[in-house]
Amino acid sequence: MLELTHLGKKLRPIGCLLCLLMSAAGYCEPLQPETLSPATEPPPMDLKQSPLQTIETEETRFGPLAEQLAKDNQVLWLNAGGENFLALYRPASGASEQGAVLIVADDGQHPDWPGPLKHLRNSLPHHSWATLSLALPHQASKENKPQQEQNPLPPLETSDPLTLRLQSAMTHIQSLGLYNIVVIALGDSAPLVAMSLRELSSDSYAGFIALAPWSLNEQTQTAIADAYTDLPAGVLEIVPVLWPETGLIKRKGLAAKKQHSNYSQVKLLGDIKQFRDSPQLLPRIRGWLKRNAEAMEGQLQRPEDKN
Repeated sequence: MLELTHLGKKLRPIGCLLCLLMSAAGYCEPLQPETLSPATEPPPMDLKQSPLQTIETEETRFGPLAEQLAKDNQVLWLNAGGENFLALYRPASGASEQGAVLIVADDGQHPDWPGPLKHLRNSLPHHSWATLSLALPHQASKENKPQQEQNPLPPLETSDPLTLRLQSAMTHIQSLGLYNIVVIALGDSAPLVAMSLRELSSDSYAGFIALAPWSLNEQTQTAIADAYTDLPAGVLEIVPVLWPETGLIKRKGLAAKKQHSNYSQVKLLGDIKQFRDSPQLLPRIRGWLKRNAEAMEGQLQRPEDKN
């Protein structure tokens, strides 16, 4: 083997010399570097058409869910900013209708997500509250999600998709004759919804409930505290018993400083994020609604009634 290797090294220069002689004699053409003519160059990538940049419409994302629930007359397609979005509506049963609860799903979840959202939207109508549930706008859930430690929550403009979506949902609820509206937001949607509510008229909602908002970095906690304690209506935070105290103490302190007497926190037993095993969730929310947002018996609050 060593002898063959040594022989190959000796023959390599001879092979190169033969190639040069053959090229000079016209037997073969010398190798040329590969080039691409302008006509064959690949076109520049259009980032707007890139699959990574494509945002699906809700008709595509939630179409199968809408078809599944259409038979129960729960499906609504509302419009905000020129885009349709899915809302699931359940009317209150019984004679003493109190108002409506607008439920916003957690980031990445649909309006009938198993767990607290589905439980509340199906159970509250049996206790005199209609429910309308919806998802975060796709862009809001991907771009405004408060997870980066170096950046606090961004301020929302009145043209923000989430603000427009909430306004559209509230307008539809009022068109049904329901003016007493309480907003419940789950998980990471809670601070985003609170910031959007600051952009809306204080007459458009009667209260806000944040269910397990688990964004924990320090700068985000400051922004969340500002958002919650700036709301003029009653605010309730519901968190698991094992929840870290840092943000809760900050929000309690800021609420006291701003003299926000209708801000409160409740801790419940149950799963750290989902409250799947908590039998206390519905009774706690019903109790808070009765104390803070119950309509006059047989008559719903209109904006002029609150002044």
